Amino acid sequence: MASSNGRPNLDEYVDVASRIRQFYEQHPEGAIRPFNPDKPFELITVGTETFVVMSVAVYRHAADKTPAGVGTAQEPFPGKTPYTRNSEIQNCETSAIGRAIVAAGAADTRKGISSAEEIRNRVAEREQQATNGHPAAVQATQAVPISDGTVKQICIALKGVGVDTHEARVHALSAIVGHQVGSTKDLTAREAVHVLDRIAARRRDMAKANGTPVLAGVNGSAR
Repeated sequence: MASSNGRPNLDEYVDVASRIRQFYEQHPEGAIRPFNPDKPFELITVGTETFVVMSVAVYRHAADKTPAGVGTAQEPFPGKTPYTRNSEIQNCETSAIGRAIVAAGAADTRKGISSAEEIRNRVAEREQQATNGHPAAVQATQAVPISDGTVKQICIALKGVGVDTHEARVHALSAIVGHQVGSTKDLTAREAVHVLDRIAARRRDMAKANGTPVLAGVNGSAR
């Protein structure tokens, strides 16, 4: 459903971090890996457009030979928006993971198959095309305030990486966006996306450190 400003309401979609959490809650011995570890992603050309394509497999048990679900995603390369440019592989990986978990029946799909990240990226592309890169129009789009639902999502995500006090949140958010903020509500829509991507990258790093199976060789810090 669209919000009052005509955009899809991202609060009505599930983010991939939530789907990963649901998967490991149901399958604590599970694993998330590239479908083809020898070639975790590839670049393909369709007409005049180039895309990075990735397939991800999820396993209910790390030793399983047959995946419980496979998901495939693609992202334009190079990325067409500030959210995807220079992090095309990470965005593609995130979308593929979310779809693989859905294919395995390990995620709630009542809010749809597409993840919040996928919807965000497609909306950003449409807005980029609509503004034709005009600086004033792009700046206006990126300065949209975030919803209460997004504020809650960020607070929950930060708590998941050990940031659970107001002072700690303000410190972490200020460090991520590069300027001082007084609260989560001070973030713009663009900054909120950046924050959530950085938190997701941190969760992946923590999972690696704790020995939780995650994708190997293609993870990187979100921009």
